[in-house]
Amino acid sequence: MSTEPEPSERVLRLRELLDASDDDDDDLADSLSPAVSGGEATATGANAHMASPSGFGGTRASHVPKILDGAVSSLAPALAAAGLSGGDDTAVDMDEVVAAGVGMPLSGREDAGGEAAGEVLDYAERAKYIPMRLTAKERKLLRLVKNAVRVLPYTDRVDKVFRHAAKRTMVQIKNIAALCSGIITASAMEEGRTVVDSRDFNRYAKFLRRVFEVYRRHQVSNPDCDRDLYVKLIYILQDSQSAGVQELLGFSLVKEIKTVATYLRSVGAEGLLHEPALATATREIMPEGKSRPVINAEIKAKERAQRVLARKYMSSRADEDDIAQAIYSMADNFAYLRFARVPVVQLQGYLASYFDPQTVDGEYSLAIAEGVGGARLTHGHARQFQFVNQTLRLWSAVTFDMFHLWYLADADLLDPASPYELRDTGQGLNRVQAAPRIARAMRSLVNTVQASFRGAWVGSAVVHVGDDMVPNALAFIDKYNAVARACTPIVTAVNNLGQLVDDDNIIESFVNSAWTDLPTARLAILHDLFLHAFDGSGGANFIQAGSCIDGRLTSLWSWCQALPSKPYYDLFKLTGFVGFDGEM
Repeated sequence: MSTEPEPSERVLRLRELLDASDDDDDDLADSLSPAVSGGEATATGANAHMASPSGFGGTRASHVPKILDGAVSSLAPALAAAGLSGGDDTAVDMDEVVAAGVGMPLSGREDAGGEAAGEVLDYAERAKYIPMRLTAKERKLLRLVKNAVRVLPYTDRVDKVFRHAAKRTMVQIKNIAALCSGIITASAMEEGRTVVDSRDFNRYAKFLRRVFEVYRRHQVSNPDCDRDLYVKLIYILQDSQSAGVQELLGFSLVKEIKTVATYLRSVGAEGLLHEPALATATREIMPEGKSRPVINAEIKAKERAQRVLARKYMSSRADEDDIAQAIYSMADNFAYLRFARVPVVQLQGYLASYFDPQTVDGEYSLAIAEGVGGARLTHGHARQFQFVNQTLRLWSAVTFDMFHLWYLADADLLDPASPYELRDTGQGLNRVQAAPRIARAMRSLVNTVQASFRGAWVGSAVVHVGDDMVPNALAFIDKYNAVARACTPIVTAVNNLGQLVDDDNIIESFVNSAWTDLPTARLAILHDLFLHAFDGSGGANFIQAGSCIDGRLTSLWSWCQALPSKPYYDLFKLTGFVGFDGEM
């Protein structure tokens, strides 16, 4: 008769901690080993509010850090209500459990995309950072982990001031164990009972790593989906990498993001990335200025190229659908570029079309002066033109390389050798963490853009990341994802005004009476944008705003927040404007 192996000393210690009541927490905290109790610095500062990165939602209200005995009691019912409870399958192979139908497939799909116009692309290099599109099985895992993270108020419990660092570590491990227990239970009820009784998560380490990797991978391609949940997940994984949690948990919850390059290499199909036809198979079909027959012909050529390449590289290790999935993943990147980068490029075009750096029009001069209209900079017309042009060029370069930057940010955030410090940055408690990979990549981008202007750079080239201004790589990524959220509504309003005026006589009369004519209305929007969204305003001081790389974005968002007070705000509303948030 077989018997269960004796639990290890680590598992026994974890059981003691997870089964303890809140009254016992202080005594247990005092008994923790130095590695456990010293893994995190105690939060300091008068403000106990945990500030989210710019654009991320979620509250940081105070909660009592209590996990009920049997962590499943807090998570599993909510997951079950969401349609994610499992049956009585006792198999430990969680892949088989998921394949049997755990969870519900997500609606919708990512759009396939295409090549950015005018770019000479190294597909093999870009594929190193482009995440693989989720499979049907992985979408079930995504729904599972999203609902698990949604019902766990992790940051409310963890990111606040504790008297002892060890107490914070105990709260972290209890909540991380609750999350893992809930995910396992929602996948297979019997396995959940086992893990709650044994407190040994090692048997499920591979499954848990895969679940969390799926969420991280999906977010890169879908940056506006549930941003508040994503930041919570990253903070959970960030804490799971600390020495204290690792000593008790016994394994890492983090694995490298699965990219197109790593997948193709694993199935021996990396030659796909050097195929000339890949450009046709992944390029974005742009309908502007084309007839329906031309668009249909381009669509058919794209689909034909996808089929030919998928059949050419299919093998015993990857069928035609698997190779097609890699091609679609590459295409998703170019669909993202159309969404995120094209509006920035269009603003560059408007700047060049409506404003001449050599000719100063008194009424539409771009000159700004410090202290006038909230400006923190003093530029003449030509210098301000260059400042705006260079800023837009830099944002275009950043959005073009965003998947690479996100890949590096993920590595910086989850690097166990680079712990964060929870401290008051003047914007509430924030996790301040060095981001060397992101910093190097961003400096390289700035240097490249500077070189394209032959040294005639306007303003500061300082990149803030890992400091009080931009506390960590997550805040950095969200700030630059916000470029598209800000620029897209502006470009949409300017572009759509013409069609509105052509289609509606009443709107035409309104525009003519308020702005003389359509070109003048457009010019009023663009002039105010290039004047006041790039004037160094928006921060509490010159360090937070000004002309540094980060401060340029701060100025843009200051302008966006002031839009309802602008005289042309009605024109935005007429074109369907609802806001700059972009949350999905």
